[in-house]
Amino acid sequence: MRRVISKILLMSKSLFRLVYLRVWQNKNISAGNIHMKAAESKLVKIPFSKNQVYIRPSMSDVARVREYGTSIYFSKTYLHDALRVSKPTILIDIGANIGLSSLSLIEEFNSLKKVIAIEAEEENFGVLQSNFRLWSKRFPNLLLEPMHAVATSDGDAKMTEQTSLAELTGNNSASGTFRFEADSTIEAVNSKVLPSISIQDLFDSFSPTESVMVKIDIEGGEEYLMSQNTKWVRAASFITMEIHDRFHPVMLNSSMNSIKALADGNFAITPSDDVLHCYNRDKLFCE
Repeated sequence: MRRVISKILLMSKSLFRLVYLRVWQNKNISAGNIHMKAAESKLVKIPFSKNQVYIRPSMSDVARVREYGTSIYFSKTYLHDALRVSKPTILIDIGANIGLSSLSLIEEFNSLKKVIAIEAEEENFGVLQSNFRLWSKRFPNLLLEPMHAVATSDGDAKMTEQTSLAELTGNNSASGTFRFEADSTIEAVNSKVLPSISIQDLFDSFSPTESVMVKIDIEGGEEYLMSQNTKWVRAASFITMEIHDRFHPVMLNSSMNSIKALADGNFAITPSDDVLHCYNRDKLFCE
């Protein structure tokens, strides 16, 4: 009888959470699926969390809150337990959007000392900055460093904005699907040059004693990020990466370089929908 009652209570709690989240979502999406200015963000409490967050009243930002609630960038396995025991110290969040993926990993790994969050789109970066200023008060011993740049394999690459995934498919969230690529014709078309940062350069700046996690969600840009200078992949303790081959024909080969780079390392991989959680065996089990 106790087991039955416990099961009923658990189901009731889950149902309550679902209903509450739906009501919260409907309340906070007043603008629909559009890309909005950073100045239009407002401070709200995250459901079932002690934290607050700046979000815009759009489908995309609310979706980021939902992802935070379900912790899509890690999954609880013995590999995850080994990663926690290893006490990672640095997180690089590539494609940070408004910062909620960083927050979910910060809360999961209290050993972190530094977070570098890279976001290329200007308005998303503005909201990211606001959130990092806010969260720095809650995590005073953690260095939160937002970086307005495109993560790439070559820090000298000329990067331009491409057609977003939302425009390509008509289905994806407007603020969360911007794409950036190297463009050799940039001077001819007078396009805006976006700042770029080499991930290898970042790794080269770290002490060898640091344990580094990397989260990647860049709407197919992983094809270019992993095209060369990938020594850093083998130096990372953990890589959690969304892959995008299925979303549109222009991304047919977007995971190819990533798979090659991971294969050159020694990673145990746990897939979860479109996200690959990649654990470095050499770092977590051999050292």
